[in-house]
Amino acid sequence: MSRYWPLLLLPASRFFKDQGSSPTQPFHVLKELQPAPDEWVRIGKPDSSYQFDLHVGVKQGNFAALEKRLLEISDPSHYSYGRYLSADQVNAFVAPADETIAKLHTWLGSHGIGQDQLHYSPAKDWLSISNLTVSVAESLLKTQYHIYRRDGSHVVRSEQWSLPSDVYDIIDTIHPTNAFIGIHAGSTGRPNSLKRPTGSMNDYAKDIPDGLAILNGIDLANPPLDLTPEQACNITAITPLCLRVLYGTLNYTAQATGRNKMALCNFSGEFNNRTDARQFLRTYRPDAAAAADDFAITEIAGGINRQSPSTQEEIDRGDGKEGGLDAQVLLGVGHPTPLVTYTVGGSSPPPAFAPDPSSSAAPANDNEPFLLLINWLLAQADQDLPTVLSISYADTEYTVPRSYARRVCQGFAQLGARGVSVVFGSGDWGVGRPAQCHDRAGRRRFAARFPDSCPYVTSVAATRGVGPSSVVVGFNDENHFVSGGGFSEYFARPAYQERAVSRYLRGLGGRHRGLYNAGGRAYPDVAAMGYRIVTVWNGRTKLVDGTSASAPIFAAVVALLNDARLARGKPPLGFLNPWIYSVGSQEGGGFMDIVNGSTFGCNTTGFPATQGWDAASGFGAPFWLWSPRATALVAPEPLEFHIVAPAANVIEWRDTKFTLEDHIQDLSIYSGAPSPELDRAWHDLLNSQNVRVEAEYFKHHGREKIGVAVPGSSDYIGTLNVFHELHCIKRLHQFIRFTHRVPTNLPLTGRKEHCLDFLRQSAMCHGDIGLITYIWRQDSRLPVVNSTSHQCVNWEKLYGWSRDRAVDMLKPGWLVHPTKGVVYPDGEGDRIGAIDKELDH
Repeated sequence: MSRYWPLLLLPASRFFKDQGSSPTQPFHVLKELQPAPDEWVRIGKPDSSYQFDLHVGVKQGNFAALEKRLLEISDPSHYSYGRYLSADQVNAFVAPADETIAKLHTWLGSHGIGQDQLHYSPAKDWLSISNLTVSVAESLLKTQYHIYRRDGSHVVRSEQWSLPSDVYDIIDTIHPTNAFIGIHAGSTGRPNSLKRPTGSMNDYAKDIPDGLAILNGIDLANPPLDLTPEQACNITAITPLCLRVLYGTLNYTAQATGRNKMALCNFSGEFNNRTDARQFLRTYRPDAAAAADDFAITEIAGGINRQSPSTQEEIDRGDGKEGGLDAQVLLGVGHPTPLVTYTVGGSSPPPAFAPDPSSSAAPANDNEPFLLLINWLLAQADQDLPTVLSISYADTEYTVPRSYARRVCQGFAQLGARGVSVVFGSGDWGVGRPAQCHDRAGRRRFAARFPDSCPYVTSVAATRGVGPSSVVVGFNDENHFVSGGGFSEYFARPAYQERAVSRYLRGLGGRHRGLYNAGGRAYPDVAAMGYRIVTVWNGRTKLVDGTSASAPIFAAVVALLNDARLARGKPPLGFLNPWIYSVGSQEGGGFMDIVNGSTFGCNTTGFPATQGWDAASGFGAPFWLWSPRATALVAPEPLEFHIVAPAANVIEWRDTKFTLEDHIQDLSIYSGAPSPELDRAWHDLLNSQNVRVEAEYFKHHGREKIGVAVPGSSDYIGTLNVFHELHCIKRLHQFIRFTHRVPTNLPLTGRKEHCLDFLRQSAMCHGDIGLITYIWRQDSRLPVVNSTSHQCVNWEKLYGWSRDRAVDMLKPGWLVHPTKGVVYPDGEGDRIGAIDKELDH
């Protein structure tokens, strides 16, 4: 049982002053307390001169607004879908206020920390303080650091930390303090540890003879494109051919490899061995063999790139097995999409830190790799980011400080806003191993998994079986593997999964009540094969189970979908969950529902698979992501946009049907005799005509020097042709009725001719080929015209785009001509669709 002292029991110690401080100095306030888990044993104090880097999560400027934007650009029904943000735009959302940075500098300077020790992320929402000694850190945070040991690993940590009251609200988290984070891979079933434990992954990997998984009579270099799963799959050993047939990618030819890339990351001292990858691909995907030498390896913060033969000690530890599996699966399914691997230091064995109190050497495992990876990626140029990132490592949620988990999760949201799909395996112990089935207070509880519990990532469960009737939630009694799933204790259930999860909970009834947080973010989201996956490690062919195979398999399918989208001028899929829980979850949306199996664990049956979403398999496996309906994801629109226009990405074309009751001669709310209702209709239609446009579009058309800029901004003011067409129609209506005052800045004839010819040009430009029929009606001797269909835009999406960007050009004194002065000194009208005043526009 873990030690735990609730904060409510510490009211007297939560606020205190420095000993000997003056009355004007601020109180220190306890920020966070999280005792070390029982398996971490405190063994002594580090030397006061021991140095390490301290990472400060600075309060972000407006994450709530970024989250709103992320959900909009990830929602297929929103007009902003796929309009991802640039690095600068994301940074603008999260950048702290200038006064926040000033306060930090004052506080740090009072402890003798120089500016040369401070290193900021591009958005300045993370601050790293280099070469900080234990003595200064303890003074800074009013805490005590100690050395902790587990299974041969040693870390320097503090179980609680405090901040002065004047900076308390501008700092979210600090690391290393009380985070005893022990990431582990999803295919290993190993206990958590900053140092990867030895031996136990070998229990998961079973040797098989070379070639056992190759089916007789199939040329793997040129397999028939009409293979069925039964023909392509040996259910005792799953190969890339089987996976490509199962998930419909076998007959897809990549077309946008120059604009697309997939990625994986290695933690815990893992690496990607090219020799093993070459042997695997030559055997099971011959056409991709060259990719073993072509994929890029990026080392971050001391990450490992080991290509030499492994020593016996390294083999006994299982070094490189997880990294090899991830790379081989991604290449085996996702080729020829370029692969980049990120090998991240910070938790790599063997530990360089000797627990000698006289030693001042910094431990190599003192940095938490999620933080290192996220901040490194966010610092990259937009074009250098992958479109999908597969991660096979995670930790038990309750071992991660809540504040730290929140900031890591927000980092994944920032990546999503830039168009990166982040994919995790859901874990290999069902709802938890017996040793994990408790919360921080020691109460019996299912063990949620982080970062799967983060609402901005996609969690992938494991399946076994290849036929629709035989696919179940992944498990293997031989090694106690069970695919994971559950509910977060830290993160509330996001709106995008409310309907699906609520339905599941109603069906679950009172089962397991009190063992999980029914209001938490639920996972997994989807599933993919994770049983008896073939891999090559140290020259030997092995079978591996686990969701760290499922995650890269699913990521590879996403990479190919992104390729198809990019080839057709569409953006990549980005943050997947809003699409999965809306379009993807519908019948024919691309996923095969898994209805058999369960995430048993903690001496329970766990969460069962059921019809629809469930906490065992999510919405199921991507068996039909290339089905006719699902290919709407990648299919070209009826009309392709080749012009550079700010609203091009929101255009969605529809075949709009007209019935016999829709007569061209009939009047609408926009025609007829003048009336307040007619004025209101035209006002509402045109009130969002003038919009804010990014400078890049004016530069493209060579008008940045003469364009009308938004005051105080780098943006410009423009409108769309469709609104000018509507404006002309409104004017012609006024000429016909002649009851409103007609603008006089042009002669009457010139104004009418302008509108008439502009509408002629537009009609000939659009070339609407929808059929209009002539029909007979009893109330008319003459033939009556009646439309059948139009190729129409989704007006709601287009108008929503314009409404959200609308600017009021007519505000008093707002718009100023460069040489002629204020344009509208009296603020004539209400935007362009004025009701009470007729304007010369």
